[in-house]
Amino acid sequence: MGWNFKKSFLPTAIGAIGGFLAGGPWGAAVGAGMGAYSADQADKQEKAQKKAMQKMEEEAEKNKVTPTVVDDSAAQEEARRRNAAKRGRASTILAGDYRQSAVKRLLGE
Repeated sequence: MGWNFKKSFLPTAIGAIGGFLAGGPWGAAVGAGMGAYSADQADKQEKAQKKAMQKMEEEAEKNKVTPTVVDDSAAQEEARRRNAAKRGRASTILAGDYRQSAVKRLLGE
Protein backbone atom coordinates (compact mmCIF):
# COMPACT_ATOMS: atom_id res chain seq x y z
CA MET A 1 0.00 0.00 0.00
CA GLY A 2 1.69 3.15 -1.24
CA TRP A 3 1.12 6.24 0.86
CA ASN A 4 0.22 9.26 -1.22
CA PHE A 5 -0.09 12.12 1.27
CA LYS A 6 -2.23 14.42 -0.86
CA LYS A 7 -4.81 11.77 -1.77
CA SER A 8 -4.70 9.78 1.47
CA PHE A 9 -4.59 12.44 4.17
CA LEU A 10 -8.13 13.75 3.87
CA PRO A 11 -9.93 10.36 3.98
CA THR A 12 -7.66 9.23 6.81
CA ALA A 13 -8.30 12.41 8.82
CA ILE A 14 -12.04 12.21 8.26
CA GLY A 15 -12.03 8.54 9.28
CA ALA A 16 -10.03 9.33 12.41
CA ILE A 17 -12.34 12.17 13.42
CA GLY A 18 -15.47 10.12 12.77
CA GLY A 19 -13.99 7.15 14.60
CA PHE A 20 -12.98 9.30 17.57
CA LEU A 21 -16.48 10.73 17.86
CA ALA A 22 -18.01 7.27 17.66
CA GLY A 23 -15.59 5.27 19.77
CA GLY A 24 -12.88 7.34 21.36
CA PRO A 25 -9.18 6.65 20.74
CA TRP A 26 -9.74 3.08 19.52
CA GLY A 27 -12.42 4.30 17.15
CA ALA A 28 -10.04 6.95 15.87
CA ALA A 29 -7.43 4.28 15.09
CA VAL A 30 -9.96 2.08 13.31
CA GLY A 31 -11.46 5.06 11.45
CA ALA A 32 -8.04 6.24 10.32
CA GLY A 33 -7.22 2.74 9.09
CA MET A 34 -10.45 2.47 7.19
CA GLY A 35 -9.96 5.92 5.69
CA ALA A 36 -6.44 5.02 4.56
CA TYR A 37 -7.68 1.72 3.14
CA SER A 38 -10.49 3.41 1.17
CA ALA A 39 -8.03 5.99 -0.19
CA ASP A 40 -5.69 3.18 -1.27
CA GLN A 41 -8.52 1.32 -3.00
CA ALA A 42 -9.61 4.50 -4.80
CA ASP A 43 -6.01 5.02 -5.94
CA LYS A 44 -5.81 1.44 -7.25
CA GLN A 45 -9.09 1.86 -9.10
CA GLU A 46 -7.90 5.11 -10.67
CA LYS A 47 -4.70 3.43 -11.87
CA ALA A 48 -6.66 0.50 -13.30
CA GLN A 49 -8.98 2.89 -15.14
CA LYS A 50 -6.03 4.80 -16.59
CA LYS A 51 -4.42 1.55 -17.72
CA ALA A 52 -7.67 0.37 -19.34
CA MET A 53 -8.10 3.72 -21.08
CA GLN A 54 -4.55 3.60 -22.39
CA LYS A 55 -5.13 0.06 -23.70
CA MET A 56 -8.34 1.18 -25.43
CA GLU A 57 -6.53 4.09 -27.05
CA GLU A 58 -3.76 1.76 -28.27
CA GLU A 59 -6.35 -0.61 -29.73
CA ALA A 60 -8.13 2.29 -31.44
CA GLU A 61 -4.82 3.51 -32.87
CA LYS A 62 -3.98 0.01 -34.10
CA ASN A 63 -7.40 -0.39 -35.76
CA LYS A 64 -7.37 3.09 -37.25
CA VAL A 65 -8.58 3.23 -40.84
CA THR A 66 -6.23 5.02 -43.19
CA PRO A 67 -7.35 6.19 -46.62
CA THR A 68 -5.76 4.55 -49.64
CA VAL A 69 -4.49 6.74 -52.45
CA VAL A 70 -5.40 5.34 -55.86
CA ASP A 71 -3.56 6.38 -59.01
CA ASP A 72 -6.30 7.16 -61.52
CA SER A 73 -4.15 8.15 -64.43
CA ALA A 74 -5.39 7.55 -67.96
CA ALA A 75 -2.80 4.82 -68.57
CA GLN A 76 -3.85 2.96 -65.43
CA GLU A 77 -7.51 3.20 -66.40
CA GLU A 78 -6.81 1.93 -69.91
CA ALA A 79 -4.81 -1.01 -68.54
CA ARG A 80 -7.66 -1.80 -66.15
CA ARG A 81 -10.18 -1.77 -69.02
CA ARG A 82 -8.00 -4.05 -71.17
CA ASN A 83 -7.56 -6.53 -68.31
CA ALA A 84 -11.26 -6.46 -67.51
CA ALA A 85 -12.09 -7.08 -71.18
CA LYS A 86 -9.67 -10.01 -71.31
CA ARG A 87 -11.15 -11.53 -68.18
CA GLY A 88 -14.64 -10.97 -69.51
CA ARG A 89 -13.95 -12.69 -72.84
CA ALA A 90 -12.26 -15.66 -71.22
CA SER A 91 -15.06 -16.23 -68.74
CA THR A 92 -17.71 -15.83 -71.43
CA ILE A 93 -15.97 -18.29 -73.73
CA LEU A 94 -15.53 -20.81 -70.93
CA ALA A 95 -19.14 -20.39 -69.85
CA GLY A 96 -20.30 -20.82 -73.47
CA ASP A 97 -18.24 -24.00 -73.89
CA TYR A 98 -19.67 -25.39 -70.68
CA ARG A 99 -23.21 -24.61 -71.76
CA GLN A 100 -22.70 -26.22 -75.16
CA SER A 101 -21.22 -29.39 -73.65
CA ALA A 102 -24.04 -29.53 -71.08
CA VAL A 103 -26.65 -29.29 -73.87
CA LYS A 104 -24.87 -32.01 -75.83
CA ARG A 105 -24.89 -34.29 -72.79
CA LEU A 106 -28.58 -33.67 -72.22
CA LEU A 107 -29.39 -34.40 -75.84
CA GLY A 108 -27.15 -37.44 -75.85
CA GLU A 109 -24.89 -36.24 -78.61
